[in-house]
Amino acid sequence: MATSNPRRKLRQDGTVAWQARYRDPDGRQRAKEFTKKVDAERFLATTRADMARGDWINPAALGATRTNDRGPELPVVGRHLSPGRE
Repeated sequence: MATSNPRRKLRQDGTVAWQARYRDPDGRQRAKEFTKKVDAERFLATTRADMARGDWINPAALGATRTNDRGPELPVVGRHLSPGRE
């Protein structure tokens, strides 16, 4: 289950991060860092709701996606030019 509040964490470079820590359904502790506290709170709320509904997806099961594996590139769209200009 997700913890109630994100934790403030001081990074080595002096910046502040907000760590959202939670336990997955298997009991493993997981964490994700955010630059804004509100983003960490939203993540925890969403994670709690997903677990309660049974919709939570293990992020480790998704695996890493390389840029080349995403699919075909989108076609290049031409620029919008004013009338009379090419």
